[in-house]
Amino acid sequence: MKKLLLLSVAIGLMHLNGFAQFRLGPEIGFNVSNLNQTSGSLNTSSGTSISSITSLLSSYTSNYGLRVGVNAEYSFSESFALQSGLYYSMLGASTNAQSLALTGLNISLGAGSIRLNYLHIPLYAVYKVDAGPGKFVIGAGPFISYALSGTLNTGAIKLDTLGSFPAASTALTFGSDSSSIKALDYGIAMMAGYEMANGLFFKAGYNYSLQNISNANGTTEKNSCFFVSAAWYFSNKRKN
Repeated sequence: MKKLLLLSVAIGLMHLNGFAQFRLGPEIGFNVSNLNQTSGSLNTSSGTSISSITSLLSSYTSNYGLRVGVNAEYSFSESFALQSGLYYSMLGASTNAQSLALTGLNISLGAGSIRLNYLHIPLYAVYKVDAGPGKFVIGAGPFISYALSGTLNTGAIKLDTLGSFPAASTALTFGSDSSSIKALDYGIAMMAGYEMANGLFFKAGYNYSLQNISNANGTTEKNSCFFVSAAWYFSNKRKN
C-alpha cells in the first residue's frame, strides 16, 4: 500500500511537471479608486462637536487612473495556476465642490483630488473552467504596493468678503510623521475574467487595502480600487 501511494504521488508530480508552463505578457487598463476614511470626532473648547464639518471637508468620491504593466502566469495544470505581475497603478480620490457655514461665515470649496501612484504586485491563486472557445478565470490572493509619488490638488477657497485662496497642487511626502502618509500598502486582491485561445485575456477585479496609510491620530484612510484591463500572453513556454 505504501509503495502504491508513493507511486501515485510520483505519477502526479510527473504529470504536473510535464504540463507546467510559464507565460508573460503586457497588460493595460484603468482603475476606479477611492479612499475609505473614518475620523474621530473633534471638539471645540466650548464643547461643540465639529465632526460633521470635518466629515464634509474630507468626503471622497471616486477617482480614475491608469493601470499598466506586465502580467505573469505559472500554470500547474489546465485548471490551476498562480498569476502575478508588476504594475504602475494610479489611485486616489476626488472631492466635489461644496459650501458650508461656520459661525456665520460662508465658505465655498472648489473640487480637489488626491493622486497616488503605486508600484503594485498582486499574487492570485487561479482556477480556470472551460467555457466555449476559451476559459473562465477566477482568482484571489494578497497584494503589496509601494507609493512612488503623490499629489494633493486643492480647489479654490472663498471666505465671503474676507478673501479667497487659489487652487493649488502640492507634492505629498511619504514617511512616518503626521504630515506624511505611509508608502507601503497591502491588502486583498480579487479578479475574474475570460481568456481566449489566442492568449488574449480580459479581466476585472477589486483591490481592498488592509493598511491605514494615514499617520494622523484618530484618522484611518484605506485605498480601494475596482479595475478593468486586458492582457496578452505573448510568451507560452511549456516546461518539459
